[in-house]
Amino acid sequence: MKSIIALPLLASCIDAPYEPAPLPAVARVVASWDPLACSERAPVALELEDQAGAKLARSVPCALGGITLDVAHYGIYFGTPGAERLTVDEPLVYWQVSVPP
Repeated sequence: MKSIIALPLLASCIDAPYEPAPLPAVARVVASWDPLACSERAPVALELEDQAGAKLARSVPCALGGITLDVAHYGIYFGTPGAERLTVDEPLVYWQVSVPP
């Protein structure tokens, strides 16, 4: 009798579709630029694309002067602005960006 009651409760817990958790970040890219070179209220948008085509993008107001991007794996990334090739081979990588982009 107890198994008949427990079975529907267990089945209701399994009803949700499985969604894999995002990969934890293994490295952080710290991009910086000169905030005095920015025009008024101009945002800076940075994009990183790995060799498999996965993109990571983020934008902030230019006056902040920096941004961090967490990447899921080591490797070679292509960054914009500037179409730069960025090698992420350490837990912390610095990227100097020229603005305006």
